[in-house]
Amino acid sequence: MLEIIVTGIVSLITGAGGMLFFYPQTRKAKILENEAKQSEEWKKLYEEERHLRDEDRKVWEEERARYETKIDTLYDQISHQRDCKAELSKTNATLQVENTRLCMLKCEVPACPNRKPPTGY
Repeated sequence: MLEIIVTGIVSLITGAGGMLFFYPQTRKAKILENEAKQSEEWKKLYEEERHLRDEDRKVWEEERARYETKIDTLYDQISHQRDCKAELSKTNATLQVENTRLCMLKCEVPACPNRKPPTGY
């Protein structure tokens, strides 16, 4: 009977001692497990944010390329309009010179030998 009591007390002490000895380890294991879950969640959020950022960058680059193409076509149109305007100005100046020359040669008294202004022929 004494052996049973001693065995009970020894097992109670070793059980309590084992619980006190292993409790901090299980607590640390749970803390580490929680930290691992948090770390995994943060990593997942980071990957998701990075994926969204990459998609946004692709969209931004496509829009930028579209705008650059549009700007290039507008510059081409401006250049074409400038060339047309320069050609028209040149033609207009040529016609004004020709008109002035013809006005100088115009006879004010037609069909007579006394031509005004005299041109020499």
